[in-house]
Amino acid sequence: MSSNDLSNNIGTITFDINDNIISYSGIGKDRITDVKEFSVLPIEEDQTIVVSVSKTDLKAYLYKKEGVILAVYVSISAAPTN
Repeated sequence: MSSNDLSNNIGTITFDINDNIISYSGIGKDRITDVKEFSVLPIEEDQTIVVSVSKTDLKAYLYKKEGVILAVYVSISAAPTN
């Protein structure tokens, strides 16, 4: 996961393997229901996977470390130009 991949970071959720929310920021507050979907995905320890978030213009980067999963939301829509 490079910093360029996360330049459109708009929020996070951190949760454990029992789906307990540890923390959230930004849009993560409104995406708590994603935890149920994310928790069934096969994420290996110390690995990152990328998923499209249904019915949104978001991607989520999911990283698992010591039984805790961090979901970082990024916008995939083009940034407005002025």
